[in-house]
Amino acid sequence: MKTIKAIWYKSWRLMGLPYALHNWLLQTATRVVEFTSAAGLLGYALVFAANGQHLTTLPLYYKFTALPQPVVVGVFVSLGLAQLALMPFKSDRSNVLSGFMLVLSSLVWFLVLAAFDAARPPANTGMVFPTIMAFLCAVAGSRLIDLSKKKQ
Repeated sequence: MKTIKAIWYKSWRLMGLPYALHNWLLQTATRVVEFTSAAGLLGYALVFAANGQHLTTLPLYYKFTALPQPVVVGVFVSLGLAQLALMPFKSDRSNVLSGFMLVLSSLVWFLVLAAFDAARPPANTGMVFPTIMAFLCAVAGSRLIDLSKKKQ
């Protein structure tokens, strides 16, 4: 893992990026990931709250019936709102909480990916966004936690 981090840091430095810009990209940019994840989760919640009964009858969404619809909507809403609520704060403690919410969201996005993946074959477009969000949330959340722990 240390080798990967060393390669990552050296590649940024070879590109000529100043240290301040490097920190901005990896720390502040987590807010963009956080907002995108929250918006996506709230969007999914809205769609499932409005049309969940019809969606789960479609072959692409049949795995979403594994949990009751209020639970699915509740998880999406609570994580989305928690991410939005923690975004304005910039203390080390709030960054750790934000990072934890991002890592937790990564798990939820991965489960959404698994639900869409279960509808294969064929592969479908529903698998793209959750895959990207699961990866970004995991990376941004763990990085945000690491940066906050180093300061303490």
